[in-house]
Amino acid sequence: MKKKLLLIGLIVAAISSQAFATDWPGFGKDIVVRVGHLNADGLLDIYVQQKTKIVPIMLDDLTIPIPLRPQVGEFVLQQNSVGEFSLVSNLTNAAKQAVKTWAINSAIKVITRDLNIDGAIDVLLGNVGASIPGGKNVIIFASLGNYAPPSVVKNVDAALDQFITDVGSFSDNPNYYQSGVYEVCWIVYIRTLHYDPYTDEYYYSNDPYLYCEERFDPSGFSIPAINFLNTFVPVANSGGIVAQTEEAVSISQQLRNLFGIEFFRGTLENGGYMNTPCEDLPYPQSEDCIQPMRLGGLVKILRDLVTGAQGAVPKCSVGLAHHYALQRSMCGLNSIFSRPWCSRQNVYHEQLTHPVLGYLLNDTPIHEGKKGVAQIGVPMFTFDDAGPIEFHVNKPQFSHRNETLFGHDFHHGWVDRQTIVQADSVVITTVGGGTGPCKKFNEIVGISVFKALDVYIWNHVDGQGFVHHDPIP
Repeated sequence: MKKKLLLIGLIVAAISSQAFATDWPGFGKDIVVRVGHLNADGLLDIYVQQKTKIVPIMLDDLTIPIPLRPQVGEFVLQQNSVGEFSLVSNLTNAAKQAVKTWAINSAIKVITRDLNIDGAIDVLLGNVGASIPGGKNVIIFASLGNYAPPSVVKNVDAALDQFITDVGSFSDNPNYYQSGVYEVCWIVYIRTLHYDPYTDEYYYSNDPYLYCEERFDPSGFSIPAINFLNTFVPVANSGGIVAQTEEAVSISQQLRNLFGIEFFRGTLENGGYMNTPCEDLPYPQSEDCIQPMRLGGLVKILRDLVTGAQGAVPKCSVGLAHHYALQRSMCGLNSIFSRPWCSRQNVYHEQLTHPVLGYLLNDTPIHEGKKGVAQIGVPMFTFDDAGPIEFHVNKPQFSHRNETLFGHDFHHGWVDRQTIVQADSVVITTVGGGTGPCKKFNEIVGISVFKALDVYIWNHVDGQGFVHHDPIP
């Protein structure tokens, strides 16, 4: 009897802990897309099937499999006459069983990302038109609450598609909008003073002059994309997004108007860090860290939309060389602020211990040939991996290289990091390059990611509890 009660208790505990079955709210990574007919209108509909996760419960020599309910309630995307999809979540039990028998469609591209950076995993369905003639790609934004249906379904209509196209094209070629520039010339008459040497007299006449100016014709572009980039590019060049500034509020409002949902849970407008990856850093270092992380996360999402929403036809090309460089002083050697542990060796140890954002909690230096996973955006969101990398360490030069491997979002690419002594400071330099997709995004996100990483390392070097690491292991 006690064993039965214990078994019941374990099952109840497992079921009650379903909210923790996945790392984050929203969709899991195991998703199957099925296509069929929900009604008799002759239009194909989409069922996004979330695979059931099984948790084994051990009791003596018995293994009890406990199926865990998906964190997003079941729903169907029902197509209308113009190829757009609307959410149907009030499915009957019979309908829930029927949709599970629809044919699996592997041509529709599935991307699982936190697309509005609110802490819940969303789904982007791309290449839909290849399987459903006239069907639009669609973004499914998950609710923050468990077991609730999606909060917003956004069809990638012509306006949003043009926005994605223009942003993606600009990310490859900063001169993309030059095709809309044209020259207008006209004759102007200006009263001009002349001198006649034969009469030795001065006289005035209205002389014609050709006057030209460049103008921009926006009719072939997305106006929202132009407005967004006019706000976004200066922020990107500064290396971070500061909440509640005019630029942050503008970016937040523009994205909400485009996608029908808040980004960053509204913290760009209202302040706060949300799930800040720098919460262990004292103010103001935490703000220094979160500003580029907001930017890195946003660039990552824009890149995913650009390459994923179009399915087989990405708007970002590959093969265009990108390059970025930055440096940050970590500590002073011979100033009133110098510390006895400020040395090239100690800073280099921290550089090797935290080679990329995914290693903020690491306590062991990397070694030559070690493989790892890079992160872009908000490093607390462990699902937001950029892809595999390999580390190459050169201890005599106090340097290492992060080299992207196949499957990395920005492959082919590399980043060289080196600890040097410059004047009276120990400095980490960063140089990135490669030919991966989205040249402009690559440069922006590279600067943002490593600026945030430098702030994190600086806080470790210049903060409390620093451990002496000389010589280098």
